[in-house]
Amino acid sequence: MIEFLRPCLASFVACIGFSIVYQIRGKNLFFASFCGFISWAAFLLSDAVFGVEIASYFFGATAAALYAEISAHFLKSPVTVFLILGIIPLVPGLAVYRTMEGCLTGDTQQCLVMGIETLKIGGAIALGLFLSSTLYRLLRAAVLHIRYGKTENIG
Repeated sequence: MIEFLRPCLASFVACIGFSIVYQIRGKNLFFASFCGFISWAAFLLSDAVFGVEIASYFFGATAAALYAEISAHFLKSPVTVFLILGIIPLVPGLAVYRTMEGCLTGDTQQCLVMGIETLKIGGAIALGLFLSSTLYRLLRAAVLHIRYGKTENIG
C-alpha cells in the first residue's frame, strides 16, 4: 500500500510546485494539485489491472478530466486550472527525450520507435481528456434538461 501511495504523494507535491509557478492561489492550489494525485493513482491502478501502458495513460487522463470537470463546477473555477495540473504527471518526458536523443545521434531506429511511442501516449492522453469531458458535459446537460426542463449553455 505504501508503495502505491508514495508515487502518488510525490505527484501531488510536484503539482503543488507547478501550482505555485502557475500562480494558483487559495483553495484551488490544493484541489488542482490533488488532480495530479488522482491522475497518477488512476495510472498506477490501471497499470496493475491491465498491464498495458497506453491504457494506463488513457485511464489516468480520463480520471484527471472527470475530476477537473467536477472540481471546476463546485469550486466555480475554469476547468483548465485543474486539468493542466492533472496531466502534468502523465506527460511522457522520457519518451520525448529518447526520441530527440535518437534524432540527434543519428539512431534512426530509436528515433522512430520512441517517436511512435510518444505519439501513442499523447494520443491516449488526448482521447481520455476528450471522451471524459464530452461525456461529463452531455450527462450534465441531460440532468439539467430532466430536472428543469430547459437547456443551458454549458460550453
